[in-house]
Amino acid sequence: MAERLYRFACLAALAFWMGGFTFYALVVIPTGNRLLGSIQQGLLTQQVTQWMNLSGLLALVILLPGARQTKPLALSWLTMAASLCVLFWLHPRLDALIDASIPAVTGDNFYRWHQAYLVAVTVQWAAAMVFLWWFSTGMSNKSEKLS
Repeated sequence: MAERLYRFACLAALAFWMGGFTFYALVVIPTGNRLLGSIQQGLLTQQVTQWMNLSGLLALVILLPGARQTKPLALSWLTMAASLCVLFWLHPRLDALIDASIPAVTGDNFYRWHQAYLVAVTVQWAAAMVFLWWFSTGMSNKSEKLS
């Protein structure tokens, strides 16, 4: 029973974190750009991504025991964690290049840093899908088990 509850908690954490991210990226951002314009949507995203990154931190804590089961789970967890570290590092750098009072992007490097942010979240999302696949299907055999 405890294992079932833990598996449910893991799947719920991934669903909240990555499901929320996927919905936001595919629906909210394009809709916000259309209705608000890219600068206003960017200011909204600036706030939302802080919450997404914090939910990722919580999800990774929940997923950690499960990540110890197999090499694919461990590698995907480590990739998600490393990507999240990059996102936490990049976020204040992007914030420093936004002037909400104007509102406008004020730094020349913003779009380069933003591209790096998008690469990091894409790597994170792909690693989360690998984790979800291995965790939900139980596709582990003795040769893949961690010692």
